[in-house]
Amino acid sequence: MSEYWVARSGERYGPYTKDQLVEYYNSGQVLPTDQVCRPGSEEWVVASTMSELSGGSAGSTPAPPAGTSGINVPVVSLVGPILVTLFCCLPFGIVSIVYATQVPTKVAQNDLAGAQSAAVNAKNWMMWGFIIGLVANLLGFGFWAFAAFAQIATQGH
Repeated sequence: MSEYWVARSGERYGPYTKDQLVEYYNSGQVLPTDQVCRPGSEEWVVASTMSELSGGSAGSTPAPPAGTSGINVPVVSLVGPILVTLFCCLPFGIVSIVYATQVPTKVAQNDLAGAQSAAVNAKNWMMWGFIIGLVANLLGFGFWAFAAFAQIATQGH
């Protein structure tokens, strides 16, 4: 079986068959700017320059297998989870970081459903950590402001 590998932003994905690669390229999951390594080669080429991907018309590619359409390769940034960890809610941020770091591994193992699930979990934990941290900080500031005004009021009498 021929194995094509795809690289984007320093992450490697695959292996894919030629049919899978063409399907992912046509659906936008493999970008024209992605690097692709052909079977038996160690040279990486830009996807848009490959005859396998740009040579045929859209009608010449086979229909995608049932159940695989609509699955996108998730992209997760660690910036949000790290900021939530540092400034909002440490436990929620750490869980979000753990889920976010699982995404590239699952994509590399060709577990797109698992990667999508990890990406959603990372986003949810990050969002809830931000909300809880924001509420806690607002309550803390409110209590501090109330105490400051109470102290000023008692000193005036």
